[in-house]
Amino acid sequence: QSSLTMILQELTTNIVKHAQANHCQISLTHSEGLKVRVEDDGIGFAKLTGHELHSVRERLHLVKGEVVILSSQHPTVIEVTLEEGGKA
Repeated sequence: QSSLTMILQELTTNIVKHAQANHCQISLTHSEGLKVRVEDDGIGFAKLTGHELHSVRERLHLVKGEVVILSSQHPTVIEVTLEEGGKA
């Protein structure tokens, strides 16, 4: 629960600080784990290097989970998946 809270905080902080977005949508689904999808209409990532979202990735090392950038621009869509149980 605390890992999820910190991950959501990091993702929303990034939107506020960097995305220049007007809208953001966060959805949570639960089915054999937890899936968090964050979508915004901001400027997105200029270029993907594989090192984006390092703070989120570090937090996911503590639990069984992964983060994927599904769309880097227009809209930007990021999906975090946490396995059931959540402990590594």
